[in-house]
Amino acid sequence: MTRKFDEALALHRQGRLEPAELLYREVLRDDPRQAQAMAMLGVIEAAKGRGEAAADLLRRSLQLRADNPAAHFNLGLILQDQGDHAEALACFDRALALSAAASAVWNARGVALKNLGRHSDAVASYDKALALVPQFFDALHNKGVALRHLGRHSEAVVAFTQALQVRPDSVTALNNMAFALHQEGRDSEALAAASRALALDSTNAAALNTRGIVLHALGRFREAEADCRRALELDPGSAQAAMNLGVALYELKRFEEALAAQQRALVLEPANIDVRLNLGNVLLELNRPEEALENLRLVIDERPTDQDALMNMGNALRDLHRFDEGLSHYRRALTLGDSCADVHWNLALCLLTMGDFEAGWAQYEWRRRIPSMHDARALSAPEWRGSEPLSGKTILVHAEQGLGDTLQFCRYASELAAQGAHVVLEVQRPLVQQLRTLSRAHTVVARGESLPSHDFHVPMLSLPLAFGTNAQNIPAGGAYLHADPALVEQWRPLVDALAGPRIGIAWSGNAGFGNDHRRSMPLATLLAGLPEHIHCWCLQKDVSEADQLFAETGRVKRFEATDFVNTAAQIMLMDAVVSVDTSIAHLAAALGKPVFLLLAHTADWRWMWPGTDSPWYPTVTLFRQDSAGDWASPLQRLAARLEQLTSE
Repeated sequence: MTRKFDEALALHRQGRLEPAELLYREVLRDDPRQAQAMAMLGVIEAAKGRGEAAADLLRRSLQLRADNPAAHFNLGLILQDQGDHAEALACFDRALALSAAASAVWNARGVALKNLGRHSDAVASYDKALALVPQFFDALHNKGVALRHLGRHSEAVVAFTQALQVRPDSVTALNNMAFALHQEGRDSEALAAASRALALDSTNAAALNTRGIVLHALGRFREAEADCRRALELDPGSAQAAMNLGVALYELKRFEEALAAQQRALVLEPANIDVRLNLGNVLLELNRPEEALENLRLVIDERPTDQDALMNMGNALRDLHRFDEGLSHYRRALTLGDSCADVHWNLALCLLTMGDFEAGWAQYEWRRRIPSMHDARALSAPEWRGSEPLSGKTILVHAEQGLGDTLQFCRYASELAAQGAHVVLEVQRPLVQQLRTLSRAHTVVARGESLPSHDFHVPMLSLPLAFGTNAQNIPAGGAYLHADPALVEQWRPLVDALAGPRIGIAWSGNAGFGNDHRRSMPLATLLAGLPEHIHCWCLQKDVSEADQLFAETGRVKRFEATDFVNTAAQIMLMDAVVSVDTSIAHLAAALGKPVFLLLAHTADWRWMWPGTDSPWYPTVTLFRQDSAGDWASPLQRLAARLEQLTSE
């Protein structure tokens, strides 16, 4: 009996499972209570994928001989494969009670603890394994995974580094190392680790997905899209790859495609709350705030302390003009952490839209903590806050954000000059010549040029706070910019050739602006809504190929202005300007011309809500969408107003 068992065991160790199995069965025919043969036969059954049979054999073996640590260990492994992690843990503990110096058992015990969500206990178990075998790759790697789950990312990186010293070509360890480095904010190193993994296995979907995440963090969204798309092709059942593809497409402003990717991820993992959050975000961009609310509510129900979800819920409510509810969500988000600049920023936009300037300007200062809005220069002069005397002093006012913002807020130069200051405006280069017509601005320089010496500096959009601006005391109510008279006369013969009312138009803005898809429209949409006898003059500089075809139909004249001063001269020859929310609208309003402004349902804060006029510009009339994406209603009202204008 002993000899036959020893032969079977030798064959088993050589990997010759079939003859080993036959001999184990012969042993059991001879002695049905031979516990060791029964246990080893169970191991072979497990190797063949017959888990139930294997577990039954090992349990029967342990009933006969409970002091077999290997049988307890092997039964634990089978139960672990079957998802019974609690019972697997009990098996490993029984094995260790019989033989504590078993590194493989300590490692397997750690895996069971990890699967039960007990990551700290798992780390301790892996450490027991490593105390016995310091170069144990599986224990080192598994420890790194557990540490990553605990948010101890720097320790996880150390563990993965040690694992890779044992097995440098482990794609799995390199991938996990990359993700840990990403979570620690070391994205350049993370990219190198993920790329190294893919150099070893270019078809590894997990590594492609990780590299996509890292590329997204580095702002390389097209490359992130490519990696996540390839990961999804290789692993069509990966909800993570579908979700991350959707996130990359969102950043690329391909919102319909982003929605499709997130919906696919939701089908694959219906309970994935991160997917619900992403769906809420993309639905907001697609002007579908009601649907966004449905998804965001599910996120908040599951994660009531999710600050991003609460903020986005506020954004959805703001888009629906349910401003008080939006405010409550922003404020609830801030109770979870008062240092989130994005929440303060969105709170500011809501307050300013509602006309609460006092609270809104204070919150608006949080824009400085948002990297995309931050002027990182270290200016040596102190910042002017509104109370420091300016008589005889030079103050630098530096522009920020877009061209329209500069055109709107440069008016504060006159307020500073009225206090006796010499005002230096630093603005975007395209605006320099035009802003030199600004009343009481002494010096205008382009951003990036050498700055004259100055006693104070102030960001341009901090001036409303410094002056305590409210809806009643907005400065420069009339025209505060001017056109060059010589340029006006230069353009006059071309414009005078138009018969009838002359309407300047601008239907689209900078496509790189985050909300351009909401504020802009195709030229065909605008022309379809205007009375046919209206003669249009194109005022915008950039015209897409599709729009150019419509511009050539004869309804639109275009003599391209190369800069703002020529555009200003053209505007002065118009009877009125029809524009979406772009710098052209601000320029025309600052020149004092009648402006008919077409606004998205969710308009920029500066146009407030509700109303058809603006406290910033007395010559502007607002035509708002009645619902998201619907230009028909404001264009119908605009057409009636233009008919009235032409009959006057």
